[in-house]
Amino acid sequence: MDKWVEEIGHGIPVAIAAARNNSEHLSYIFKYAISHAIESMDIHDLDVIEEIEEYISELIDLDWSNDPESKSQYKFHYASTYIFAHVPAEQIEEMEADRIMDYVVEKLELFQTNA
Repeated sequence: MDKWVEEIGHGIPVAIAAARNNSEHLSYIFKYAISHAIESMDIHDLDVIEEIEEYISELIDLDWSNDPESKSQYKFHYASTYIFAHVPAEQIEEMEADRIMDYVVEKLELFQTNA
């Protein structure tokens, strides 16, 4: 479990810096988590990558439509995207992703909006 915390903890500041360098709003750093996850899983199959992107897009769209204010929780969305990207890649099951997410939320300060 600590591997997840370490990977996400290192990825968030990198994604924030990349977003700022590209003049992107921080609420979209979850996109960098997709790339980070694909790279960490060493996935090159374009069909699998597309499946991951579609799966994450649905999760983000659902969350943002249910709670538009959640866009400000960009660190949380980065973490959840990184973890849940492993589900369509068949690296972990959804229930395991939920358990990992609970652990990561407990260990990292994901609900701070100041970077």
